[in-house]
Amino acid sequence: DTVLCIEFGDIWKKQGCVAIQVNEFFDSLLGNHVSPNSLHGQFIRDVLRSQSSDFDRYVTQALSNVPSEHVPRTSGNTKRYKIGTTAAIDIGAQRYLLFAFTKTDTTTLKASASVHELWDALAGLWAAITIHGNGDPVSMPLVGGGLSGVGLPARNLLQLLMTSFSYYTKKQKITGRLTIVLPKALAKEIDLQELNF
Repeated sequence: DTVLCIEFGDIWKKQGCVAIQVNEFFDSLLGNHVSPNSLHGQFIRDVLRSQSSDFDRYVTQALSNVPSEHVPRTSGNTKRYKIGTTAAIDIGAQRYLLFAFTKTDTTTLKASASVHELWDALAGLWAAITIHGNGDPVSMPLVGGGLSGVGLPARNLLQLLMTSFSYYTKKQKITGRLTIVLPKALAKEIDLQELNF
């Protein structure tokens, strides 16, 4: 009773719940802390109209009862959350699930992640969807590519996402419909007809 869809498209045009990866500090400052080109940055820039204070307010409210570690930093947020921590944020009729995926070097501000962090981040996201999904369809991007630098080809990242979703779905139903939205630029790299799953 669970449908997994994979399509090329624009994640920002999806309805239902939209999952977006962020860093472990849930940083809000566009620029060195959050690249405007990342989905994290696009969320702040386009959905919140570059209002970093609104982002902080939403996250603080959503994670008010979630444990965190205080990390002294000269700039940026100082609460560091466990990888997989997810903040459910409602903006109008749209629900966004912001989940901690990358670790940030407090000196260079470089965000990065390993395959282990990707798996942990997905586990946290799946758990959050069962609580905050409200039975709505869920859309998510291809996590692990781009600026996070996991280091796997897009096809392997997609297989890993599919494997994780299948593994945790067998333990407990996560959602009735999950759509993995791939950027159109990957159309030459990933042939959906060749996916074996």
